[in-house]
Amino acid sequence: MPRIQQLVRLRPEVIEGNLHGIISLYALLDKDSTAFECDPQRVFRATYPSAALKRLLHRLQTSLSPRHADRKGNFVISGGYGSGKSHLLLTLYHVLTHPDQARPWLSEHQIDFDPPQDAVVALMPMTNLTRPDSDAPVEYLWTPIFDALGYDGFHHTGSNFPTVVDLRKAVAGRKVFLIIDEIERWFMPIRDRHQAEANLSFLQNLTEFARDPDNGLFVFLTLLMLEPRIGNIVGRDDAFFEDLTQAPDRRQVVLHRLVEAVDRPAAEEVVEAYLEQYRPVDAHVRIGDYSGYRQQMVECYPFHPQTIEVVFERYSSVARKEETSYQNSRGALYLLAHVLQET
Repeated sequence: MPRIQQLVRLRPEVIEGNLHGIISLYALLDKDSTAFECDPQRVFRATYPSAALKRLLHRLQTSLSPRHADRKGNFVISGGYGSGKSHLLLTLYHVLTHPDQARPWLSEHQIDFDPPQDAVVALMPMTNLTRPDSDAPVEYLWTPIFDALGYDGFHHTGSNFPTVVDLRKAVAGRKVFLIIDEIERWFMPIRDRHQAEANLSFLQNLTEFARDPDNGLFVFLTLLMLEPRIGNIVGRDDAFFEDLTQAPDRRQVVLHRLVEAVDRPAAEEVVEAYLEQYRPVDAHVRIGDYSGYRQQMVECYPFHPQTIEVVFERYSSVARKEETSYQNSRGALYLLAHVLQET
């Protein structure tokens, strides 16, 4: 039987031990040209066109079309640490900011999305944004938004917050896409009651304004579902909601990050050899549908599908969602990459 290394071409970052599992959206603002996050081609190559990503882009395409009645302006992506929220937002960012480079990738994966040429994209990794005069976190959500949109018409007096009038002036007839990551982790440490209430009131105005796509504002937020006050505002029925915690195609997402190419005919022969060993003991292994299981094994090669599922189960159950050690797909990615390095 051939060895795995004879049938599989691993991605260079797996071979070199430089697999990029933790996505830092702040790297895009830091403008480090060598960072993985800043290279749209590397991002597209490493991105599996998951069902969640396709649904997001399909819904956004619908919302950008004035012909559709069921349009949405608020998009909520939930899931624990390591479930792929930041990678999804990173891909969205490059699709919107590099439309010419995105189109071949969209076409290759048969994703019906036409990136708008005039998009204004504001990226806000909230836990990394600081005040201009210190390293302290920004105090108010509207500060980075208005800075990115070039709007200076609002003056904070201590108890007020921006209204829909301010938002309409800031958007100024453009198509604006706000990508807000980790808003809960930024908001939860706030102890000043007035500051907290001002932020919540503005978030309410922001999402209310975005409810009508004709206003030109589209808001994308990631949530861990840890802060009820924020969840109650953004998690309404009129928002698009996607939970990545138990994505059905997470196996394909991880394998895409690890494997560049597989000699499929040779892999099919290996799989058939395994199935021939299973058939005489089917009363114990209980496969039943051998045709369907053959397909699963080929798609998961060089791993057995049960191996991948066990890894996911272990990483999904070892920690609570609110803990930063909760790894989900990221933990599975690192472990399986290490296994492949040793083959």
